[in-house]
Amino acid sequence: MQNLLIAISLISLMTSSCAPKKYSSQIQSVEEQQEIIHQKVEPTLQKYDKLTNDLALKYEAPERKIKNKHNNEELHIGLVKLSDTKSTYNSQTREMKVSGVVEILSDDKTQILGQKVFLISGKHSPKKGIFPLKPAITNQTPDETDIQVRARVTCLDFDKNDNFLCTKSIIDLFIKKDKKIYTEQLETKNETMSQSPTVLNLNDDKTEKNDDLESDQSTSDTTKETHPSTLTDENGLQAEGQSHEIKGRYVGTAATTQLDELFDDALAYLKKKKKKSNQNHESENNNESDTSANEQNDDAEDDSNDFNENFKVDQTGRVIKKNQAFGDYDAGKLRNASSLKEQMNTLKLQNLYEISFPERSTFYGTQEMMDIIETIGKKMNENQDKLYVANISKIQGGRLPPSVSHQIGMDVDLGYPTPNGRVKFPVVVDRRNKIFNTNAYSTRKTFELFKFLVTQKTTPIARIFTDQHIINDLCAYAKKNNEFTGPDASVARQVFNILSHVDGHGDHFHLRLMCTDNQPACNKIIYPKSNNCR
Repeated sequence: MQNLLIAISLISLMTSSCAPKKYSSQIQSVEEQQEIIHQKVEPTLQKYDKLTNDLALKYEAPERKIKNKHNNEELHIGLVKLSDTKSTYNSQTREMKVSGVVEILSDDKTQILGQKVFLISGKHSPKKGIFPLKPAITNQTPDETDIQVRARVTCLDFDKNDNFLCTKSIIDLFIKKDKKIYTEQLETKNETMSQSPTVLNLNDDKTEKNDDLESDQSTSDTTKETHPSTLTDENGLQAEGQSHEIKGRYVGTAATTQLDELFDDALAYLKKKKKKSNQNHESENNNESDTSANEQNDDAEDDSNDFNENFKVDQTGRVIKKNQAFGDYDAGKLRNASSLKEQMNTLKLQNLYEISFPERSTFYGTQEMMDIIETIGKKMNENQDKLYVANISKIQGGRLPPSVSHQIGMDVDLGYPTPNGRVKFPVVVDRRNKIFNTNAYSTRKTFELFKFLVTQKTTPIARIFTDQHIINDLCAYAKKNNEFTGPDASVARQVFNILSHVDGHGDHFHLRLMCTDNQPACNKIIYPKSNNCR
C-alpha cells in the first residue's frame, strides 16, 4: 500500500508540474491565461447510481455490457472502481493527460481482482474530435496478466472555426486484465475556465432536473403535469412541459473502437517507427513539422468515428453532411447541421411534407432526422395525407425557448394525422379549456403511424411524447381491435412502451430519435418505465 501511495504522489507531481505559460489565443478568456486546464472528472452514470433502489426500479436500467463491433467482444460496465482520478487539457497543444488508480472488481463486486496506478495521454488535431490516450509507447509487449489502461476521448467543444476542443469531453476508459476488457465512461468539466464568446460550449447553466433525487420520488409518474411559463411556443403551438428522464451514458466509442490496435503497443510502436522512417529529411530536422506529422499519425490510428471531414458518402452512395449532436436533448449543441428545407427542395419532396413555419429557421437537425421525416412523409402519403413539420432545431442547436428540448437536432414536432388529412395541427386536447376532442384527429391513422415508427429500419426511435388523453384513446382503440392478441401484439406493446405523457402535446406529437453510433457525443437518456395501456 505504501508503494501505491508513493506512485499516486508521483503521478500527481507529474500532472501538476507543467508550468503554465502566458500566451495569446482567441479561445482563451481574460480570466483564464493558462494553457493547462485542470478538469473535474465525473462518471456519466452517477445520477442513476445515486438513486434509491425503489426509485431505480421505476427507470429503465442502463446497459451493463457493450458489444464491440470490431472485436465482437463484450465490454463489462460497473466492475471498475476509480479513485484519485485527475485530468488536464492543454488548449494550445490539444494534449490531454488522465491519471488515477483503477481497481478491477469480481462479478459480485465483493473482491478486488487487481489494482493499478495509471497515467495515459494523447493529442488531437484541430479537425479531429476523437483520439486515443495511451501510456508512453515502448517496444515491449505488455504482460497479459498485467492490468492495461487505455482510453478514447470524444471532444464536446468546438470554436467558431469548427476546430475541436476538449475543454469538455467524454473519456471512454478501457481496462484489460486476463484477456477480459472492462469499460467505464467519464465526463470532464473545467474547474476554473469561464466561457469564452468564441467557444460553442454546452449549456453550463442548465438546471439539472434531478439534483435532489431522494426528494423527487415522483419523477417516474408520466402523467404528472409540469406546465411551462407560457402555454404556446413561438409557432403558436402548445408549449411542451418538462419530462422526467435523467442523464445516462453518452454513446461514446466503446462499441466502435478497434481494441486490438488500442492495446497492441508493440504493433503501434512498429507502425510509428515505419512511418517516421518514410518521412523526408526536412520533416525530421524540423521539430514543428515533426510534431504535426506525429499528430497526424496519431489521428490516423482509428478513424471509426472521427470528425475530420464535414461530408461522407453513405451506404446508398449519397453525399451527406457529417453532423454531430453534442450533449443532452435539453442541454446541447449541433455541429454541421443538415437542412430539411434544403433536402426538400433538392429532392423535390414538397408533396410528402411541409415545413409549416419556415420563417423561424428551426428546420435543422441531424441527417438521421432528415431521413426519418422523409420516411414518415412517404408513409403518410400512401393515404394521400401530408406530414406537417414544426420545430426541429436551430442551425447550431442550443436553447429554443420556451421549449426545453430541441437542442441537438434529434427532436421534432409533428402534426397528428387527421381524418381528411387537411388540418395541420389539430387541437385534440385543449389545455386551456380542458377539452378532449377525439374527432379532431384520426385515432386509427395515428396508431398505425406509431406502429410503423417502431418497426421501420431507417433509424431507431427513443420516445414519442404525447398527451395522456391521447394515449388512453389509442389504448382503447388497440384493445377494441385486438391489437394485443393478434399477429402484431409485440408491435402494439412496443408502441405503448415508447409513448410518454409530457404536458403540451395536445396539438402535435414530439418524436425523439435514439442516440446511435453515428452520434458518439450524444447523451443516452434514462427514461421512466412506461405504464401505458395495462
